[in-house]
Amino acid sequence: MGGLAAYSTTHEGNAEKRSYMGHALTIIINFFLIRIFVFIRNSFPPMLTRLVKMNFKEENVNEFIEIFHANKNFIAAFEGCHSVELQRDINTPTIFFTISKWRSEEDLENYRKSELFKGVWAKTKILFASKAEAWTLDNSKI
Repeated sequence: MGGLAAYSTTHEGNAEKRSYMGHALTIIINFFLIRIFVFIRNSFPPMLTRLVKMNFKEENVNEFIEIFHANKNFIAAFEGCHSVELQRDINTPTIFFTISKWRSEEDLENYRKSELFKGVWAKTKILFASKAEAWTLDNSKI
């Protein structure tokens, strides 16, 4: 029986070592995961959101939708643009919002000065029932 008792004590000691090693490994992994998260967060600066509200004459709604879909991929591919989408008001179907995400104010301004923007805007603004409203939003300072 002495051999069995020695095995049992050694086995329990190994279990304690494994438990300690597992706990230490968990702490190390968590440390590195936090470091990776901080690195990623700091590598991608906060984005700006451009929100544009447009109210169209009812007879021009379909034409605007066509213009948007014909150009959205070009806008999304513009340097600094992370995404662009179109949403429609549920209560007033002639009101639309474009929501785009930009890396920086400089990128947004470069787009607004581009031939792409000038061409799309020239075709779009003549379809309005009222003047468009626009906001540039930044949540990094909240």
